[in-house]
Parts: sequence; structure tokens; C-alpha cells
Amino acid sequence: MATKKQGIETEQKKVYVSNRPNISMKELKKMFPYMTEDELERDMQENEWIKLEKFLEQERKTNEGYQARAEQPDVVRLTMSTEWSNHNPRVYWSCDFADGSYKSGKEHATGYGYDKESTCMAYIFRACLSGMLWRKRKTKKEKPYGIRMGWFPSFSTGVGVSCYYRIAEFLGGKMEHTGWTDRTDSYTVTFPVKKQRKTA
Repeated sequence: MATKKQGIETEQKKVYVSNRPNISMKELKKMFPYMTEDELERDMQENEWIKLEKFLEQERKTNEGYQARAEQPDVVRLTMSTEWSNHNPRVYWSCDFADGSYKSGKEHATGYGYDKESTCMAYIFRACLSGMLWRKRKTKKEKPYGIRMGWFPSFSTGVGVSCYYRIAEFLGGKMEHTGWTDRTDSYTVTFPVKKQRKTA
């Protein structure tokens, strides 16, 4: 028969040995549909002592970031222009989306020991093509090297420019090396415009 003291110790053990956020995986997946169960489980384990409200707030921010990337519209045309300086690339890019919107920017990479131009391309593809990659996440088609289908589908850095020709093809488009000089390289990635379905 447990004594009063033993009962108190048992209750303390229930509280302090594991204070994991008290919520089911089913509830979490419903709240955060863009996150995988593996990532949610990892976060639960790493935040064993955090209050549930704070845990849910940080997961909400992650989910919102994923959602913004997943809901990017399809791309019609992406152009990239690389300028080389001391073997370091600076890539200027512009992207036309199928919904009529437009985005542009620049990326650069420095240092040694990795492919810097494809690293810039990875950042650009993430900025523009994450939505198209998300919509391909369940395909049975073999995924080319340079695509990571982890917690959220992404493009790998430093894998070599040649990989991005195959990645563009996997996404349904075509990448071309459209121009070059001693200090510049130009690329264009195009995708066929999908026909709109006629409504009655």
C-alpha cells in the first residue's frame, strides 16, 4: 500500500520526468499540414520542457514559412545572368509566374571547395520554384540528384550546374545556356503554359 509520501513522489515524477507538450500527432498534423510527422516528432522531443502555447507558436511560424513556399504559383520563365569576379559568381535573376506576378533579385557566393554557381542557382530555385517542387513531392518519377525530399522539398547547393538542367526537366521545364563570354554566363528556364479549363 502506497504511503502519502510515496503518492506525492509519484505525482512529482509524472510532472518532472517528462513535461512533453500534451497534444496528439493527429492534432498537430491538422494544425500544421505543411510539416511532416518526422519534423513534428523531432520538435516535440527537442522541446520536451517547453509550454504547449510556446511550442505551438514556433511550429505555426515554421508551417507558415512552408505554406508560403508551397503556394508559390507555377513559373513560366526564369532568367539568370552570372557575372564572374575572381572566380566568384554574382547571379542576377528575374522570374515570371503563370499568374502574372513577377519577382527578381540577385545571389552571390564566395569561398572555396564547392560549386558556387550552382549554389546561387539553388537559392534562386528555392525563391521561385519551391511551389512547383512541392506539387511534385508525391510523384513516383525518379527524382534527380540535387533535390532533397526531406521535411520540406528543397534544392541542394554546390551540386554542379549540370544537375539543374535535369531538375528543370523533372519539374516539367527546360533550362538552356543562352549566352556566355569570358566573364558572364546566361541561362533561361522555361515552362509550358498550362491551358485553362473551360467552365460551363
